[in-house]
Amino acid sequence: MIRPSLKKAIERVLDCHAYLGRSDFLLKEYQKDNESCLALVYRSDKKFCFLVGVNNEQDFRDEPRFNITMSPGREAFEQTAAIQGRPALLEQLKAWQQRLHEDLGVFPISRQLEAHIRRIGRMEACLGLASKNKLEEDNVNGFYDELSK
Repeated sequence: MIRPSLKKAIERVLDCHAYLGRSDFLLKEYQKDNESCLALVYRSDKKFCFLVGVNNEQDFRDEPRFNITMSPGREAFEQTAAIQGRPALLEQLKAWQQRLHEDLGVFPISRQLEAHIRRIGRMEACLGLASKNKLEEDNVNGFYDELSK
């Protein structure tokens, strides 16, 4: 099991990026062999992920060691590394999030569509028009699923 303080630190790092936030990622915790693992997967395209593994049998006097797998990596699309210490892990996560942003472009498509929908709603409100096409949550989620396919 990943410590809650580490999970919170990772979530804070995800929220620090200008364009990508915690809501753009799925976080899943799982156990693999003798490691507690946390997977951060980009919600719109599951091939982009950052996997963190913490060995459960570490000596607690030393800095914790993390095994990470990043996609996209620094030089190759998928890259693995072993790093020492929480600050190094968080720096790697920031760098991965920046590489992901560079690969995706300025904004994720879903955020662009949400912004357009909000602007249309504001224009309708300024003109005093009632919105004829109120999008329900189910329709929006279905639209995003179709868009991702």
